[in-house]
Amino acid sequence: MKNIVIIGAFWGDEGKGKIVDFLGAEAEVVVRYQGGSNAGHTIVVEGKKHVFHLLPSGMLYPDKLCLIGNGVVVEPGALIEELNELDQAGLPRGELKVSESAVLVMDWHKILDGIEGGEIGTTGRGIGPAYESKVSRKGFKAGELRNMDKFLPKLRNAVTEVNWLLENKYRVAPLDGKKLADKFLIYSTAIQPWLADTSLLLAEAIREGKTILFEGAQGALLDIDHGLFPFVTSSNSSIGG
Repeated sequence: MKNIVIIGAFWGDEGKGKIVDFLGAEAEVVVRYQGGSNAGHTIVVEGKKHVFHLLPSGMLYPDKLCLIGNGVVVEPGALIEELNELDQAGLPRGELKVSESAVLVMDWHKILDGIEGGEIGTTGRGIGPAYESKVSRKGFKAGELRNMDKFLPKLRNAVTEVNWLLENKYRVAPLDGKKLADKFLIYSTAIQPWLADTSLLLAEAIREGKTILFEGAQGALLDIDHGLFPFVTSSNSSIGG
């Protein structure tokens, strides 16, 4: 079987990383297809453990194509940090490509998650609010980092709107739009080489008969249609966010 999909049956803490680790060594293409940097898979290569939050598990194999698909919400700083850690440790790297259609986790998503996500036990990484922006068509896609002349005005407008909400509804400090713009200029330079049409790359891999591992991060119970809705908290429950 060429295409293997790993899906968690519960909240996302089912130990999928062990299965991913086992199957990923044989796959030619490894795809993260949903979730965000709140996830964590522990991969063991040559007896050493490595924890990935955004990177596909195949990144420690130089011969693999690793894709972050459009279903993932990507925090640029977290992605860059993970890759830098691999470089600093002198570890090998697979070829990484990030979907141009993946929605970015913005600074205000993490702020809003910290304010609104407490009742459902999120991790505060902004994943839920980023998906809200995606569904409402207000999000920023990774591919927009290719054109900062358009990205920055859109960012300024978003910050103005978000700051009104932060100050007037939640009574917290507003975001510094200038610092945010400067940060995304750096992100743009770093991330652009990884951007690609991952759907096209997957279609080519399937046509060539390559073995593809689709690496799930979240569990089925987080699904907005088929999971628990509304969410009822308990003292020991938590979900990704």
